[in-house]
Amino acid sequence: MIFEQCTMDENNLPELRLGELLLQDNLITKEQLEQALALQSAISSERHEKIGQILVSLGVLEKYQLIKYLVIQGKYNGEV
Repeated sequence: MIFEQCTMDENNLPELRLGELLLQDNLITKEQLEQALALQSAISSERHEKIGQILVSLGVLEKYQLIKYLVIQGKYNGEV
């Protein structure tokens, strides 16, 4: 099955950040999130790269998984 079962309560989703959602559903580890956040912070002066894009570029997350969780958050605009 392409999409794993999401364990999130839909009523709480708008309050959670993407990294928190991915951690809670065990798609990434805390260390992977911290690595991505550190990279995001290091490159933020040059350009604003979103955490999901960084996780995909690190090979930690598949693009379809990112899209799924952006849809869950209501933040998917058709682009990744």
